[in-house]
Amino acid sequence: MKTFQRLIYIGLVAMVVVMIWSVKIITQPSSCHPSLNPYKKLECSQDSKPATYDGTPPSASDVKLLSKLFPAHTAAFSNSAYEVWKYPQLWADRRNVYTAAAVESGQLTAVLTAMSTAKIIQISDISSGRQNKLMLVLDGGQIAIFKPKRGHDRHFAEIVAFHLDKVLQLYRTPLTVGRKLDFSSAELQSVINDDIQNDIRYIDHANEWCYYRSCCGQSNCKVVMPSCTEDGLMEGALVLVLPFQLGELTRNPMVDIRRPFIRMRLLMPLFGADMTYLLDLIDTSIFDYLIGNIDRHHFETFDEPGAAIILLDNGKGLASTATDDGYLLEMVRNLCVIRANLWKSLSRADILDELKLSLKFDPLHPVLAEEFYGALRRRRQTVVNTVVRCARQHGWSNVLKYDL
Repeated sequence: MKTFQRLIYIGLVAMVVVMIWSVKIITQPSSCHPSLNPYKKLECSQDSKPATYDGTPPSASDVKLLSKLFPAHTAAFSNSAYEVWKYPQLWADRRNVYTAAAVESGQLTAVLTAMSTAKIIQISDISSGRQNKLMLVLDGGQIAIFKPKRGHDRHFAEIVAFHLDKVLQLYRTPLTVGRKLDFSSAELQSVINDDIQNDIRYIDHANEWCYYRSCCGQSNCKVVMPSCTEDGLMEGALVLVLPFQLGELTRNPMVDIRRPFIRMRLLMPLFGADMTYLLDLIDTSIFDYLIGNIDRHHFETFDEPGAAIILLDNGKGLASTATDDGYLLEMVRNLCVIRANLWKSLSRADILDELKLSLKFDPLHPVLAEEFYGALRRRRQTVVNTVVRCARQHGWSNVLKYDL
Protein backbone atom coordinates (compact mmCIF):
# COMPACT_ATOMS: atom_id res chain seq x y z
CA MET A 1 0.00 0.00 0.00
CA LYS A 2 2.78 2.39 0.91
CA THR A 3 4.49 1.62 -2.40
CA PHE A 4 1.28 2.43 -4.26
CA GLN A 5 0.90 5.74 -2.39
CA ARG A 6 4.52 6.59 -3.12
CA LEU A 7 3.94 5.98 -6.85
CA ILE A 8 0.88 8.23 -6.82
CA TYR A 9 2.87 10.96 -5.05
CA ILE A 10 5.71 10.74 -7.59
CA GLY A 11 3.20 10.87 -10.44
CA LEU A 12 1.53 14.00 -9.06
CA VAL A 13 4.89 15.73 -8.58
CA ALA A 14 5.88 14.88 -12.17
CA MET A 15 2.55 16.23 -13.47
CA VAL A 16 3.01 19.54 -11.63
CA VAL A 17 6.57 19.88 -12.98
CA VAL A 18 5.34 19.32 -16.57
CA MET A 19 2.49 21.81 -16.13
CA ILE A 20 4.79 24.51 -14.74
CA TRP A 21 7.30 23.88 -17.52
CA SER A 22 4.54 24.19 -20.15
CA VAL A 23 3.40 27.52 -18.69
CA LYS A 24 7.01 28.73 -18.63
CA ILE A 25 7.32 28.03 -22.36
CA ILE A 26 4.19 30.05 -23.10
CA THR A 27 4.82 32.95 -20.76
CA GLN A 28 8.54 33.49 -21.29
CA PRO A 29 9.77 34.20 -24.83
CA SER A 30 13.45 33.68 -25.42
CA SER A 31 15.42 36.81 -24.71
CA CYS A 32 17.61 37.25 -27.71
CA HIS A 33 18.09 36.14 -31.28
CA PRO A 34 19.61 37.53 -34.46
CA SER A 35 17.46 40.01 -36.31
CA LEU A 36 15.80 39.11 -39.57
CA ASN A 37 16.02 42.75 -40.54
CA PRO A 38 18.64 43.17 -43.29
CA TYR A 39 19.51 46.70 -42.17
CA LYS A 40 20.47 45.48 -38.70
CA LYS A 41 23.66 43.77 -37.66
CA LEU A 42 23.29 40.10 -36.77
CA GLU A 43 23.46 40.71 -33.07
CA CYS A 44 21.03 41.26 -30.25
CA SER A 45 20.66 44.26 -27.99
CA GLN A 46 18.43 44.27 -24.93
CA ASP A 47 18.76 48.02 -24.58
CA SER A 48 17.61 49.06 -28.04
CA LYS A 49 14.46 51.19 -28.08
CA PRO A 50 12.15 51.62 -31.10
CA ALA A 51 12.59 55.06 -32.60
CA THR A 52 9.67 57.23 -33.62
CA TYR A 53 9.30 57.84 -37.35
CA ASP A 54 8.65 61.36 -38.57
CA GLY A 55 8.20 60.60 -42.27
CA THR A 56 11.43 62.22 -43.42
CA PRO A 57 13.51 60.72 -46.26
CA PRO A 58 16.48 58.45 -45.42
CA SER A 59 19.24 60.18 -43.49
CA ALA A 60 22.82 60.38 -44.67
CA SER A 61 23.71 57.45 -42.40
CA ASP A 62 20.84 55.40 -43.89
CA VAL A 63 22.06 56.09 -47.42
CA LYS A 64 25.61 55.24 -46.35
CA LEU A 65 24.41 51.91 -44.95
CA LEU A 66 22.41 51.21 -48.11
CA SER A 67 25.47 51.98 -50.22
CA LYS A 68 27.42 49.33 -48.32
CA LEU A 69 24.68 46.73 -48.74
CA PHE A 70 23.91 47.63 -52.34
CA PRO A 71 26.85 49.61 -53.71
CA ALA A 72 25.46 50.17 -57.19
CA HIS A 73 22.47 52.40 -57.94
CA THR A 74 22.03 53.84 -54.44
CA ALA A 75 22.13 57.34 -55.89
CA ALA A 76 19.26 56.45 -58.23
CA PHE A 77 16.58 56.60 -55.52
CA SER A 78 13.93 59.15 -56.43
CA ASN A 79 12.19 61.30 -53.83
CA SER A 80 8.80 60.88 -55.54
CA ALA A 81 9.00 57.08 -55.29
CA TYR A 82 9.98 57.36 -51.65
CA GLU A 83 6.72 59.06 -50.69
CA VAL A 84 4.61 55.90 -50.75
CA TRP A 85 7.11 54.02 -48.58
CA LYS A 86 6.35 56.40 -45.72
CA TYR A 87 3.04 54.70 -45.05
CA PRO A 88 4.25 51.34 -43.66
CA GLN A 89 6.59 53.20 -41.32
CA LEU A 90 3.69 55.26 -39.99
CA TRP A 91 1.28 52.33 -39.57
CA ALA A 92 3.45 49.91 -37.67
CA ASP A 93 3.59 49.57 -33.92
CA ARG A 94 4.27 46.75 -31.47
CA ARG A 95 0.85 45.15 -32.17
CA ASN A 96 0.26 45.81 -35.87
CA VAL A 97 2.17 45.70 -39.13
CA TYR A 98 -0.61 47.77 -40.74
CA THR A 99 -4.01 49.03 -39.61
CA ALA A 100 -7.71 49.08 -40.43
CA ALA A 101 -7.33 52.77 -41.29
CA ALA A 102 -4.62 51.89 -43.82
CA VAL A 103 -7.03 49.48 -45.51
CA GLU A 104 -10.00 51.84 -45.50
CA SER A 105 -8.07 54.92 -46.65
CA GLY A 106 -6.59 53.25 -49.72
CA GLN A 107 -3.03 53.71 -48.47
CA LEU A 108 -2.52 49.94 -48.30
CA THR A 109 -3.60 49.61 -51.92
CA ALA A 110 -1.14 52.35 -52.90
CA VAL A 111 1.75 50.51 -51.23
CA LEU A 112 0.82 47.14 -52.77
CA THR A 113 0.59 48.79 -56.19
CA ALA A 114 4.01 50.36 -55.73
CA MET A 115 5.45 46.99 -54.65
CA SER A 116 4.20 45.35 -57.83
CA THR A 117 5.26 48.12 -60.23
CA ALA A 118 8.17 50.10 -58.75
CA LYS A 119 11.44 50.10 -60.63
CA ILE A 120 13.97 47.65 -59.22
CA ILE A 121 17.23 49.33 -58.24
CA GLN A 122 19.20 46.32 -57.02
CA ILE A 123 18.89 42.52 -56.79
CA SER A 124 20.94 40.59 -54.27
CA ASP A 125 20.98 37.10 -52.77
CA ILE A 126 19.71 36.00 -49.35
CA SER A 127 21.55 32.84 -48.40
CA SER A 128 19.84 32.13 -45.07
CA GLY A 129 17.19 29.42 -44.81
CA ARG A 130 16.32 26.70 -47.29
CA GLN A 131 13.99 28.68 -49.52
CA ASN A 132 15.04 30.52 -52.65
CA LYS A 133 14.94 34.23 -51.85
CA LEU A 134 16.19 37.42 -53.48
CA MET A 135 16.50 40.82 -51.85
CA LEU A 136 15.20 43.64 -54.01
CA VAL A 137 15.76 47.33 -53.49
CA LEU A 138 12.88 49.25 -55.06
CA ASP A 139 12.95 52.81 -56.30
CA GLY A 140 12.76 55.05 -53.26
CA GLY A 141 15.00 52.81 -51.15
CA GLN A 142 12.40 50.30 -49.97
CA ILE A 143 13.69 46.75 -49.43
CA ALA A 144 11.51 43.72 -50.20
CA ILE A 145 12.10 39.98 -50.29
CA PHE A 146 11.21 38.13 -53.50
CA LYS A 147 10.22 34.48 -52.96
CA PRO A 148 10.06 32.86 -56.40
CA LYS A 149 7.89 29.96 -57.46
CA ARG A 150 9.71 26.68 -56.86
CA GLY A 151 8.31 23.21 -56.33
CA HIS A 152 7.26 22.77 -52.68
CA ASP A 153 7.88 26.46 -51.91
CA ARG A 154 4.36 27.74 -52.47
CA HIS A 155 4.78 31.44 -53.17
CA PHE A 156 1.02 31.82 -53.59
CA ALA A 157 0.54 30.72 -49.96
CA GLU A 158 2.43 33.85 -48.87
CA ILE A 159 0.03 36.02 -50.86
CA VAL A 160 -3.09 34.24 -49.60
CA ALA A 161 -1.83 34.40 -46.00
CA PHE A 162 -1.48 38.19 -46.24
CA HIS A 163 -5.01 38.64 -47.62
CA LEU A 164 -6.46 36.23 -45.04
CA ASP A 165 -4.68 38.20 -42.30
CA LYS A 166 -6.31 41.34 -43.71
CA VAL A 167 -9.88 40.03 -43.85
CA LEU A 168 -9.53 38.49 -40.37
CA GLN A 169 -8.36 41.93 -39.20
CA LEU A 170 -5.27 40.54 -37.49
CA TYR A 171 -2.92 42.93 -39.33
CA ARG A 172 0.19 40.96 -38.38
CA THR A 173 1.43 39.60 -41.71
CA PRO A 174 4.03 41.56 -43.71
CA LEU A 175 2.65 43.21 -46.84
CA THR A 176 2.83 40.73 -49.72
CA VAL A 177 2.00 40.99 -53.40
CA GLY A 178 2.54 38.86 -56.48
CA ARG A 179 5.09 40.03 -59.03
CA LYS A 180 6.81 38.68 -62.14
CA LEU A 181 10.43 39.48 -63.01
CA ASP A 182 11.77 39.55 -66.55
CA PHE A 183 15.37 38.41 -66.24
CA SER A 184 15.88 38.68 -69.99
CA SER A 185 15.47 42.48 -69.88
CA ALA A 186 18.57 44.63 -70.02
CA GLU A 187 17.12 46.81 -67.22
CA LEU A 188 16.94 43.89 -64.80
CA GLN A 189 20.27 42.40 -65.88
CA SER A 190 21.97 45.70 -65.12
CA VAL A 191 20.88 45.72 -61.47
CA ILE A 192 21.79 42.15 -60.52
CA ASN A 193 24.46 42.28 -57.83
CA ASP A 194 27.85 40.79 -58.69
CA ASP A 195 27.55 38.12 -55.99
CA ILE A 196 24.73 36.34 -57.83
CA GLN A 197 25.58 37.01 -61.47
CA ASN A 198 26.67 33.39 -61.84
CA ASP A 199 23.61 32.08 -60.00
CA ILE A 200 21.14 33.43 -62.57
CA ARG A 201 21.74 31.51 -65.78
CA TYR A 202 20.19 31.28 -69.21
CA ILE A 203 19.18 27.70 -70.11
CA ASP A 204 19.55 27.39 -73.89
CA HIS A 205 17.51 24.25 -74.50
CA ALA A 206 14.57 25.58 -72.45
CA ASN A 207 14.89 29.19 -73.57
CA GLU A 208 14.39 30.24 -69.95
CA TRP A 209 16.35 31.83 -67.08
CA CYS A 210 16.93 29.97 -63.80
CA TYR A 211 18.12 31.07 -60.39
CA TYR A 212 20.42 28.57 -58.69
CA ARG A 213 20.67 29.66 -55.09
CA SER A 214 24.11 30.20 -53.58
CA CYS A 215 24.54 28.47 -50.21
CA CYS A 216 27.57 30.40 -48.97
CA GLY A 217 29.07 27.30 -47.35
CA GLN A 218 25.96 26.29 -45.39
CA SER A 219 26.04 22.60 -44.53
CA ASN A 220 22.25 22.23 -44.60
CA CYS A 221 21.78 23.85 -48.00
CA LYS A 222 21.57 21.77 -51.14
CA VAL A 223 20.95 23.16 -54.62
CA VAL A 224 18.25 20.71 -55.64
CA MET A 225 15.65 22.70 -57.52
CA PRO A 226 16.22 26.12 -59.09
CA SER A 227 13.56 28.76 -59.64
CA CYS A 228 13.00 29.27 -63.35
CA THR A 229 11.09 31.64 -65.56
CA GLU A 230 8.00 30.54 -67.49
CA ASP A 231 7.61 32.21 -70.86
CA GLY A 232 10.45 34.50 -69.86
CA LEU A 233 8.97 35.66 -66.53
CA MET A 234 9.80 34.49 -62.98
CA GLU A 235 6.72 34.51 -60.80
CA GLY A 236 6.90 35.00 -57.06
CA ALA A 237 5.66 36.67 -53.90
CA LEU A 238 7.19 40.01 -52.96
CA VAL A 239 7.24 40.59 -49.19
CA LEU A 240 7.89 44.05 -47.77
CA VAL A 241 10.60 44.15 -45.12
CA LEU A 242 9.18 45.12 -41.75
CA PRO A 243 9.60 48.77 -40.68
CA PHE A 244 13.00 49.28 -39.09
CA GLN A 245 11.93 51.65 -36.36
CA LEU A 246 10.27 48.77 -34.50
CA GLY A 247 13.67 47.36 -33.62
CA GLU A 248 14.91 43.81 -33.88
CA LEU A 249 12.85 40.66 -34.03
CA THR A 250 13.17 38.06 -31.31
CA ARG A 251 12.80 34.43 -32.37
CA ASN A 252 10.94 32.23 -29.89
CA PRO A 253 10.32 28.46 -29.89
CA MET A 254 6.78 27.57 -30.92
CA VAL A 255 4.76 25.89 -28.19
CA ASP A 256 4.13 22.19 -28.79
CA ILE A 257 0.39 22.38 -29.37
CA ARG A 258 0.07 18.64 -28.86
CA ARG A 259 0.71 19.06 -25.13
CA PRO A 260 -2.11 18.23 -22.68
CA PHE A 261 -3.50 21.78 -22.54
CA ILE A 262 -6.65 20.57 -20.82
CA ARG A 263 -4.67 20.48 -17.58
CA MET A 264 -3.31 23.95 -18.27
CA ARG A 265 -6.80 25.44 -18.14
CA LEU A 266 -6.51 25.05 -14.37
CA LEU A 267 -3.33 27.15 -14.48
CA MET A 268 -4.68 29.97 -16.65
CA PRO A 269 -4.97 32.35 -13.65
CA LEU A 270 -1.16 32.38 -13.64
CA PHE A 271 -1.30 34.46 -16.83
CA GLY A 272 -2.96 37.24 -14.88
CA ALA A 273 -5.46 39.73 -16.24
CA ASP A 274 -3.48 40.35 -19.42
CA MET A 275 -3.60 37.19 -21.52
CA THR A 276 -2.17 38.90 -24.61
CA TYR A 277 0.65 36.43 -25.20
CA LEU A 278 -1.57 33.37 -24.82
CA LEU A 279 -4.23 34.84 -27.10
CA ASP A 280 -1.55 35.63 -29.70
CA LEU A 281 -0.54 31.96 -29.65
CA ILE A 282 -4.16 30.92 -30.14
CA ASP A 283 -4.58 33.45 -32.99
CA THR A 284 -1.50 31.94 -34.61
CA SER A 285 -2.66 28.35 -34.22
CA ILE A 286 -6.06 29.17 -35.78
CA PHE A 287 -4.40 31.07 -38.62
CA ASP A 288 -2.04 28.15 -39.31
CA TYR A 289 -4.94 25.69 -39.18
CA LEU A 290 -6.86 27.66 -41.80
CA ILE A 291 -3.96 27.76 -44.27
CA GLY A 292 -2.63 24.32 -43.33
CA ASN A 293 0.76 25.59 -42.20
CA ILE A 294 2.45 22.89 -40.09
CA ASP A 295 5.92 24.34 -40.58
CA ARG A 296 5.90 27.07 -37.92
CA HIS A 297 8.66 25.79 -35.64
CA HIS A 298 9.22 29.19 -34.07
CA PHE A 299 7.65 32.62 -34.10
CA GLU A 300 8.90 36.19 -34.06
CA THR A 301 7.97 39.16 -31.93
CA PHE A 302 9.54 42.58 -31.57
CA ASP A 303 11.67 42.90 -28.47
CA GLU A 304 9.17 45.00 -26.56
CA PRO A 305 6.65 44.10 -23.81
CA GLY A 306 3.26 43.17 -25.24
CA ALA A 307 4.53 42.91 -28.82
CA ALA A 308 2.38 40.77 -31.11
CA ILE A 309 3.47 37.58 -32.82
CA ILE A 310 4.34 38.47 -36.41
CA LEU A 311 2.97 35.93 -38.90
CA LEU A 312 6.08 35.45 -41.04
CA ASP A 313 6.99 32.68 -43.50
CA ASN A 314 3.71 31.15 -44.61
CA GLY A 315 5.02 29.58 -47.81
CA LYS A 316 4.58 25.99 -46.63
CA GLY A 317 0.82 26.45 -46.25
CA LEU A 318 -1.95 25.41 -48.64
CA ALA A 319 -0.33 22.10 -49.50
CA SER A 320 -3.53 20.08 -49.56
CA THR A 321 -7.26 20.59 -49.93
CA ALA A 322 -8.12 17.14 -48.57
CA THR A 323 -6.20 17.09 -45.28
CA ASP A 324 -6.98 19.23 -42.25
CA ASP A 325 -4.31 19.30 -39.55
CA GLY A 326 -6.72 19.15 -36.64
CA TYR A 327 -4.04 19.04 -33.96
CA LEU A 328 -3.32 22.71 -34.70
CA LEU A 329 -6.59 23.49 -32.88
CA GLU A 330 -5.63 21.69 -29.66
CA MET A 331 -5.03 24.97 -27.81
CA VAL A 332 -8.51 26.19 -28.74
CA ARG A 333 -10.20 22.90 -27.87
CA ASN A 334 -8.57 22.49 -24.50
CA LEU A 335 -8.12 26.05 -23.27
CA CYS A 336 -11.46 27.17 -24.73
CA VAL A 337 -10.56 30.85 -25.16
CA ILE A 338 -10.38 33.03 -28.26
CA ARG A 339 -9.84 36.73 -28.87
CA ALA A 340 -13.24 38.40 -29.31
CA ASN A 341 -12.14 40.36 -32.40
CA LEU A 342 -10.96 37.21 -34.18
CA TRP A 343 -14.20 35.41 -33.30
CA LYS A 344 -16.18 38.34 -34.73
CA SER A 345 -14.36 37.91 -38.06
CA LEU A 346 -14.53 34.11 -38.13
CA SER A 347 -18.23 34.00 -37.29
CA ARG A 348 -19.07 35.94 -40.46
CA ALA A 349 -20.38 33.48 -43.05
CA ASP A 350 -19.11 35.68 -45.92
CA ILE A 351 -15.53 36.06 -44.66
CA LEU A 352 -14.09 33.78 -47.37
CA ASP A 353 -16.06 35.55 -50.07
CA GLU A 354 -14.29 38.70 -48.89
CA LEU A 355 -10.97 36.85 -49.13
CA LYS A 356 -11.75 35.79 -52.69
CA LEU A 357 -12.65 39.36 -53.65
CA SER A 358 -9.47 40.70 -52.02
CA LEU A 359 -7.29 38.26 -53.96
CA LYS A 360 -8.81 39.40 -57.26
CA PHE A 361 -6.77 42.59 -57.00
CA ASP A 362 -3.41 40.79 -56.83
CA PRO A 363 -1.36 40.97 -60.06
CA LEU A 364 -1.12 37.14 -60.15
CA HIS A 365 -4.91 36.65 -60.11
CA PRO A 366 -6.19 33.96 -59.97
CA VAL A 367 -3.87 33.28 -57.03
CA LEU A 368 -5.78 30.37 -55.53
CA ALA A 369 -7.50 27.41 -57.20
CA GLU A 370 -11.22 27.11 -56.49
CA GLU A 371 -10.89 23.85 -54.54
CA PHE A 372 -8.81 25.64 -51.90
CA TYR A 373 -11.73 27.93 -51.07
CA GLY A 374 -13.75 24.82 -50.29
CA ALA A 375 -11.02 23.63 -47.91
CA LEU A 376 -10.85 27.05 -46.24
CA ARG A 377 -14.64 27.07 -45.75
CA ARG A 378 -14.52 23.62 -44.19
CA ARG A 379 -11.70 24.60 -41.83
CA ARG A 380 -13.39 27.85 -40.87
CA GLN A 381 -16.55 25.91 -39.98
CA THR A 382 -14.48 23.52 -37.84
CA VAL A 383 -13.06 26.47 -35.89
CA VAL A 384 -16.54 27.94 -35.44
CA ASN A 385 -17.94 24.60 -34.24
CA THR A 386 -15.05 24.23 -31.79
CA VAL A 387 -15.61 27.66 -30.26
CA VAL A 388 -19.38 27.15 -30.04
CA ARG A 389 -18.80 23.84 -28.27
CA CYS A 390 -16.52 25.62 -25.79
CA ALA A 391 -19.15 28.31 -25.18
CA ARG A 392 -21.79 25.68 -24.42
CA GLN A 393 -19.46 24.11 -21.90
CA HIS A 394 -17.99 27.21 -20.24
CA GLY A 395 -20.21 30.13 -21.29
CA TRP A 396 -19.44 32.90 -23.79
CA SER A 397 -18.21 35.25 -21.07
CA ASN A 398 -15.42 32.78 -20.25
CA VAL A 399 -14.55 31.96 -23.86
CA LEU A 400 -14.36 35.39 -25.49
CA LYS A 401 -11.41 37.46 -24.31
CA TYR A 402 -10.94 41.17 -24.91
CA ASP A 403 -7.65 43.06 -25.13
CA LEU A 404 -6.99 45.35 -22.22
